[in-house]
Parts: sequence; structure tokens; C-alpha cells
Amino acid sequence: MLILYGSETGTAQDVAEGIWRTSKRNGFTSTVQAMDDYDISKLIYEPTIIFVCSTTGQGDPPENMRKFWRFLLRKSLPNNSLSNSWVAVLGLGDSSYAKFNFSAKKLSKRLVSLGAKVLLETGLCDDQHDLGLYAELIPWTEKLWNALQPLYPHLNQTTGNEDCSLLLKWEAVRRDWNPEELSFLPGESNERYWCEVSSNERVTDKNHFQDVRLITFVPDNKSIEYSPGSVAYIRPANQQSSVEKLISIIGDQCPNIFELKSINLPLPEMFNGKTLSLKDVATVYWDLNAVPRRYVFEVLAKVTTSELEKEKLDEFLTPSGLDEMYSYCNRPRRTTLEVLQDFPVAASNLQLDHLFEIFQPIRARAYSIASSIEYDGPVIKLLVAIVQYKTRLSVPRQGLASTWLSTVSGRVCVAIKPPSLKFPERGSVIMVGPGTGIAPFRSFISKRVTQIHHGEGDIPKEWLVVIFGSRYRNADFHFGSEFEKWETTNDIKLITAFSRDQPEKLYVQHKIASEGHFLFQRIHSDDCSIFVAGSSNNMPKAVKSAFIDIIATDGGFNEEEAKTYIEKMEATGRYQEETWS
Repeated sequence: MLILYGSETGTAQDVAEGIWRTSKRNGFTSTVQAMDDYDISKLIYEPTIIFVCSTTGQGDPPENMRKFWRFLLRKSLPNNSLSNSWVAVLGLGDSSYAKFNFSAKKLSKRLVSLGAKVLLETGLCDDQHDLGLYAELIPWTEKLWNALQPLYPHLNQTTGNEDCSLLLKWEAVRRDWNPEELSFLPGESNERYWCEVSSNERVTDKNHFQDVRLITFVPDNKSIEYSPGSVAYIRPANQQSSVEKLISIIGDQCPNIFELKSINLPLPEMFNGKTLSLKDVATVYWDLNAVPRRYVFEVLAKVTTSELEKEKLDEFLTPSGLDEMYSYCNRPRRTTLEVLQDFPVAASNLQLDHLFEIFQPIRARAYSIASSIEYDGPVIKLLVAIVQYKTRLSVPRQGLASTWLSTVSGRVCVAIKPPSLKFPERGSVIMVGPGTGIAPFRSFISKRVTQIHHGEGDIPKEWLVVIFGSRYRNADFHFGSEFEKWETTNDIKLITAFSRDQPEKLYVQHKIASEGHFLFQRIHSDDCSIFVAGSSNNMPKAVKSAFIDIIATDGGFNEEEAKTYIEKMEATGRYQEETWS
């Protein structure tokens, strides 16, 4: 069996590895790897292929699936290319996004068009479900093994938490010499720059509930290149207090200096031939702040010698215990480190091999670049909201990356990824960017305005409309003075919605409605593009609905015609969204 994944944040990889573990227990000879790491020339010889993939950006496939996907789209491929293969596709998505599980749906359709035989209906996991992705994942995987039974009568049907040994990916071997310095950087396809943090400034009022930072990075390489819409990736580190807590929890049963060896899965390139230290790995590789996956409880159940702990852990792993696990772990955002504190006997029995199973690697976080080289010079500016909130747990929850960035100084490695928002070279642009969603638009406008003022190229002065929203004009109006200056010089039209500056709530969608006639004239007359960036909660849907309403009202269309109007804009890249949760 071949299990392939396309994963941006690591979740699809984790799910794929879970399917791989069960397949091994069921007696399969199976492999699991990223789609782009697989030798695609062998695909036509694979009898059974399981695909797990997420969706990114504008319904795009994850980065480690794109080469594979481009190959599948070749028109020269015969329509019976995969006629000897049975396939199943599982998508991981979030229904708050317009293109929910788009990659999985497209992949499934393409596989069928190439002649593949379908084992079962495509699974569509939804983060918005009360039980998250597990609500679909658990029943879908059960159906998968049932569908495979007639094809493979030797199947053991070991789908639960049966008493069998853990399938460890790697083995930690004690070493006695000093470790090399660890440097975990984003993927090879991104441009990397070592930078000095030149400023880290709070830009919200000191009395405002939200701490938002404008952080400026000065790269060593002054010939840095990026475009408006480009994204900076930064890999944070754990706080030292968390690292010390982990080391105190696991005790001294783990070696301080070690090397990793492959057992069942290949080692990442960053570990090959490297001597590592426990403290360094705990600081820059393991995500101590992450909410644990279900597999963590399976590992703890295997190693604990406490009957009380084992009973509780086994209960979490049953279908009937899923809601209890979610209430304990996911809903209050309990961290893996806190879970280890709650199961001290299991924690004290963990070996280094186990720690690489239960802790996810720290992933680089993505931030839209707020600067432009034309306006700001060779620097990278990021607008970062510091994540801190309360749940029913006594200790407030903190975002790993934003907390680290709030105090970052010195040298940092920044990777730059090409734009997901594709701004036009000419034509009017309407930009809706509440909160930190304004960042990519500040980049675009500052570049366009600078080029116009300097007479660079044949760039006509056209409508640039900025629709910004936040709570208070005097507390969190990001880049407010710049936008007001550009409005004074007639470079932009600025529309603002400050939700708490008056008794009634006022949001960006309300301002779109009140400015409907003006906005429709731009949309309908000027080959205009619309860009929306910000939180993925209710804002994108409310904004799109507001645009549909003004197109219907001012354009004389009915609702369905107005929806089709927006859909055509989306299909031609004239309506784009970049949202995050």
C-alpha cells in the first residue's frame, strides 16, 4: 500500500502517518511520504494508493504536492493510466473557507478521469465540526479498512488501540560529544535571508486589549527581492521556562546528547548525521505549545504503568470517548506539555524515541509582508498581533510564534514565499483589510504610489480603494497616518469602519453597503479587482455577501446573477481572498 500526503502545516502528514501505522499493524507492506517526494513514474504500478491532502491559499494544493499535481494535470496522460489502481482520497479542510477541501475534490476527480478505481467516497474533514477533523477521520478510516477487506483477505482489521507495540519512526542513540548547532529552516523552495531585528514596536495604544507589533527585519543581503503579497515565514522557538518544565517532567531517563537513527521512516535531512542535544531539540524543534493529537494518548497509554492513567487514556481512544477527549484537550486548548503533567507516570516512562512521536515539529509561521522595497528600502516589515486568550484553564493561552516575536531581537532567519495574492499591474483595486489584514495592502499601495510619484514606467493613476476596519480610530488604526496622507494627496480613497467608536457596531461590510454606488461604479467600469485579507471567521463571507448585494442593487441584477458576477471575478483572479484562523 502506498500512502501519499500533501501537507502545509503538518496535519495531513500526521493523519497519513496514522493510516500508515494501522496499515502496518494490519499486515500491509506500506510506505508513506509526501507526494512530491514520490517517484511518480512508479504510480501506474501501485495497486492501492491512499491520498491525504489539505488545501491552501486560493484553493491551492500544499507546497509538497504541487509538482505531483502538475504531473497529473498533463493532457498527454492516457485516460486509463491508473486503471490498475484502487484509490481513496481524504481531504482536510475548514468549511469557513470558500474553497473547502478544494484540493481533495480536484484530486479525486482527476484520479477518476485517469481510470482509477475508487475504494470509497472522498472524505472531507472539517475543522469547524465540534469534534474537528476526527468527526470524519475516524468513520472514514473504518470504512477504508472495510473496503480493503475483500481485496486483501489477510487483513487483520486492527483499527483500534489494540495491544501491539508502537511503530516508532526513529531511534535515539546516546552520544558523548558536543552537538552541532541546530538550524531548522523552512523548505528549500523558499528564499531565505538572515536578518537583524532593527525595531520591534507596539503600534496599538498601551491601554488597548490587543498588543500588535510592527517588526522590522534588515537582511544581510541588501539585494533582497519580494513583491506585494509575498509571505514571510519565520520559525519560532519555545520559551525557556517551557523547556525547563519538560526536562523536569521527563526526569533524567533521556540522554542529553544523542543521534537519531531511522527505524520505520526516513530521517529528515536536518537530522542526518547530526549529533543533537536534548535542550536544543526541545527549544527549537518540538512544539511544546501545540494541542496534542489523538496519537499522543495512544503513546501514553502504551508506556504508563498506572492502571488509573491507562483507564483514562484508553477511554479517550474509544469512539465514545472522543467528545470527552475534545473537552479535555482541544476545546480548552490544553498543550501537550500540560497533558504530560496530568499523566505523570506515563511521562516519567517516556524515552527520547517517544518524545519524537508525541511532539509535533515547530512549523514556520506565515505573515504577510507589510513593506515594499520601493517605499521602505531593503527591509521586511511584519504586522503581528500577539495571540493571548483565556479558556476555562487557569493559565491564559499564548500563541507560540507571536509570543516569541513580541520580544525577538538579534538575528533571525526569514524565508520569503511568492505571493498568494496576485495584484494586477494596472487597473483599479478595492482592498478590504480589517485588522492585521491590512498588511499586504500597505505593501501594494506603498509600491504603486512610489512608482507613480517617481514616474517609473507607464503606470496610470487609477482608483486604489482601501476599506479598513478595527475597533477604535485612536487605538488600533494600523498605518493610519500613512493612509490618511495618501488620501490627502489623492493617491487612494480611504473608507474606515471603527466598530466601537459609536454606540452601534460598524464593520467593513456595513461600509461596503453604504458606499455601494461608488464601489459598483469602480467594479463595473474600471476592470477592477477586489482583494480581501484578514480573519477567516465571519468576515470573508460577510464581505462577499455585501459585494453581491451592491452588485444586485446598483447593477440591476437578481441575487443569482450577482453571485455569478462574483464567481466570474474569482475565476479570472479579480476577486481574491487571503484569510487565516
